[in-house]
Formats: sequence, structure tokens, C-alpha cells
Amino acid sequence: MEENKKKRNAQGILEGKKIALCLTGSIAIIAAPKFARELRKKHKAEIQCFMTENAVKHGVSPEIMKSMSKKPVVTELTGSTEHLSDFDLVIVYPATFNTINKIANGIADNAVTSLCGATTPDKLFIVPTMNLKFYSNPILQDNLAKLKKLGITILEPKIEERVVKATPVEKIIDYIIKILSGDKNNLLAL
Repeated sequence: MEENKKKRNAQGILEGKKIALCLTGSIAIIAAPKFARELRKKHKAEIQCFMTENAVKHGVSPEIMKSMSKKPVVTELTGSTEHLSDFDLVIVYPATFNTINKIANGIADNAVTSLCGATTPDKLFIVPTMNLKFYSNPILQDNLAKLKKLGITILEPKIEERVVKATPVEKIIDYIIKILSGDKNNLLAL
């Protein structure tokens, strides 16, 4: 009974929140449509998708993400200011080696990294997903530490079969609820 009450209360936390879902080129992107749909339909968040060129190449079309988010998908810098929009949270999922290193070094050369560059660190949430060799790279580890020091939330990945796997969508949403409810101190309890 108490668990159902907590779930109902948690669902209301995201209602009306503006969340940018930034997709990059990883096989883990196959869970992105479910992720966007869960945030929008079940949790009533307003979702705007941003995609890199490699995200599109890895099998999830902008049309699918538009269908799940009910908003046009930003895939390139157009001269408009879509990458300067204010969001309650900007989620980079899946966050690749390339994208994490770009964010850490202030490189804004696509729709995703430009949005991240224009977002305050406390509103950035990164979900790393890549090959273990990339994840173990000392440059990446230094950049992850740098991002954490700046106040960016990094969701520690699950390592299985020499692959840094994306955390299941349901658990990521639990983290998002904690972040947007101001309960960052209890993130390790999830």
C-alpha cells in the first residue's frame, strides 16, 4: 500500500517538467523511444529530443522520437536558438565516449553538445554507455571526474560482458525523479 502511494507521488513530480532527451550514437539508443514515451505518457513530462548524426545512424529515426515526444526533433544546428532553450533537466542518453569528452572540453559542434554547452551543470544528467575499453580510458575517466566536479550528475553504468551498459529506463526515471524533487543526496539508494 505504502509503495503504491510513493509511486503515485513520484509520477506527479515530473508533470509539466521540461526535459531534453539528448540521443547519441550507441546501440543502447534502441531503448530511447520507450524512455521518451514513459517520461511523457506515464510521468507527464514535456519531452524535447535532440539527436546527433550518429544517433540517427544507429537505428532510431527522428520520426519515431517525434512520435514518442509529440514534438519535432532537433538534429542539427539551424541558426535558430533551439539549443539555447531552458529545460528543467537535460539528459544525455546514451552518452558515448565521444560526446562525454566533447561536453567536458566545451566542444559544441552538434545539436546535443551545443545544448549541453548552454545548460548549467546542475541541470545536466549523463548516462554513459560504451565499450569497456573506452570507459576505462584515462582521458574519459578524467573528463567524467571533471564533469562531476562541475556539478553534472553522472549515472554510474552497469558493466557486463566487457560492455558499459545503459541502466534500465525505469531506474533512470527513478534517478530523474530524485533529481527533480531536489533529493540528490539519496541517489545512491536507488
